[in-house]
Amino acid sequence: FFFFKQKTAYEMLRSLVGSEMCIRDRYMGNYYNFLMETAQVPEIKVEKYDESKEYNRCKYAHQKGGIHLVDEERVRDFLVDMIKTLSKKIMDGSIMELMKISRPAKISHHLTYLETVANDFMYYSNYITRAAQEKNPLQRMKYVIAGTIGALYFNTTQCLNKAPLNPVLGETLVCDQPNGTKLYCEQISHHPPITAYQIYGPNGLYKASGRGEVHVQLSGMDSVRGYRVGKTVIEFNDGSSIQISNPEISIQGLVFGDRRLNYTKNMIFIDKTNKLWADLNFNEEVKGIATKLTSKLKKWWKKETAEQVPSDYITIQIANYEKLADGSIQKTIVSEGSGSWLEYIQIDQELFWRVDDSINEWNFELDEQLPSSSRNRKDKQFIKSKQFDQAQIEKDKIENQQRNDAKLRKEHAPKKN
Repeated sequence: FFFFKQKTAYEMLRSLVGSEMCIRDRYMGNYYNFLMETAQVPEIKVEKYDESKEYNRCKYAHQKGGIHLVDEERVRDFLVDMIKTLSKKIMDGSIMELMKISRPAKISHHLTYLETVANDFMYYSNYITRAAQEKNPLQRMKYVIAGTIGALYFNTTQCLNKAPLNPVLGETLVCDQPNGTKLYCEQISHHPPITAYQIYGPNGLYKASGRGEVHVQLSGMDSVRGYRVGKTVIEFNDGSSIQISNPEISIQGLVFGDRRLNYTKNMIFIDKTNKLWADLNFNEEVKGIATKLTSKLKKWWKKETAEQVPSDYITIQIANYEKLADGSIQKTIVSEGSGSWLEYIQIDQELFWRVDDSINEWNFELDEQLPSSSRNRKDKQFIKSKQFDQAQIEKDKIENQQRNDAKLRKEHAPKKN
């Protein structure tokens, strides 16, 4: 109420442009400094990037790049049957949403979809908290990029060949981390599947929120693509914010050859307050960047073929931007980086993240978990204990109930005029 009253008085009484305004602004600045000073500074080891050094690589990384999804017979059998079922649709050129297909419990992971959403933000407690304490906008952007990219490998290496349990409308999830970071999640739509989430940083240093609409589609006879429509917005206590888009996921080798998972396309980070724009490109082609490759990449490039560069390679450009009168965007590059989401991220020759860095996992054992928590799903519990027959029974119950609920909503929905 106090801050609301101060703002209202300032807006209504334009004469308050002297000492009162200075006192108010000074107080708010001191309050922000107090929040930063009292929050624990995360231990993030930023060191000079050494081009000659071989940094550790994720143990699941394929030699050609991406995560190697080591095959399991039961998974391949299911995929073969699925592709046969959908072959007519593929030949017709139509693509079916795979999120609508029920998977057997025996090839599902015990993680729920909401738990994997939470894992996408598991580095926030360190990197975004550190970013919130950084007064330099460019340096802040670097921490946000590193903290976002650093978590990409976690879900893929946890689940590997097994997909998480499909979300159920109304499911919720709450989790926290030791420094006070807290995340709330809820499934707010059945079809299309949409998940809403909010993350609160320690001492109110930042708030992140967003919603994602998931799509998973066959992109050929032997591959699948997935993407999440929606953006994450991080709002910092000093009034600035950074908006983040999502990359796409591609899985090749569903039936033939090695099965590999890769991130594709790009991610965009925008700080409108400070006019910063970051482009992060996955598996960027050689053209235009050959002279910028590190010594390690040059070794991979002996035959000068794109296949020599691992598909998990990343290039990063951060630019000041200006929107011109004709609506176009003019960018001036101020920072560059590279690396891999399975190895390290360096920006301006500083190493911000390594795949073997320590990580704070979410704590899900909270008293405030609601009865609707996805952690309470019986199919999850049976899959975790490898009781697949019982898990299938419970999974069928949940899915049949959701279909019935969807039917009732449709029948009783207000008719459109």
